[in-house]
Amino acid sequence: MESKSILKSLYYSMKRRRKTQEQLQIGKIKFEVTPIYVNKVCVHSLFQLKYTPQVETETKVNKYSVLIKTALLISMIFFLYATLYNTLLNLGIIVESNSNFIAAVTPYIFSELPSYYTPHLAVLLKEINIISF
Repeated sequence: MESKSILKSLYYSMKRRRKTQEQLQIGKIKFEVTPIYVNKVCVHSLFQLKYTPQVETETKVNKYSVLIKTALLISMIFFLYATLYNTLLNLGIIVESNSNFIAAVTPYIFSELPSYYTPHLAVLLKEINIISF
């Protein structure tokens, strides 16, 4: 039972230190002044930090700037993808195929093969999009 109270006091002291450090960093530190009087003369003043551990400090997150950065990042990724795709298409590494054109041309390309191979060859020509050198 005693260890539980020790842990509790350590926890609260760490929480108080963290809160004090946080307020010092932000610049929202508040002091409570306690004067010490001797014969109606103020001899000394004690400055104690005043804080509320239950109230958390708020930091503003500008959602508008996060939204703009996200949109900019997505547009840059899309631009790079489109540029890379067009470059590969212009170099001939990627070939776009028209299925109607391939279906019409396949019987003339493979005229010596039987006609029942034509649909399979058209599908094969349509699916092969990478030219190997």
